[in-house]
Amino acid sequence: MNGKIAAFLLLGVCVILAILLLTDAIGPLLSGSIFAVALVLLGGLSGGFRKQKQK
Repeated sequence: MNGKIAAFLLLGVCVILAILLLTDAIGPLLSGSIFAVALVLLGGLSGGFRKQKQK
């Protein structure tokens, strides 16, 4: 997955979580958990956690 796509997806997750938090649909603990899972998944899929090879 491209890094730009992952960044936009994470931004979308953040916006959705912010809306849900402001409307009291979910709690802060659940929101933080969802954010952490999304961060790890998108970071892993985009290669953000992989070591870059030096050229």
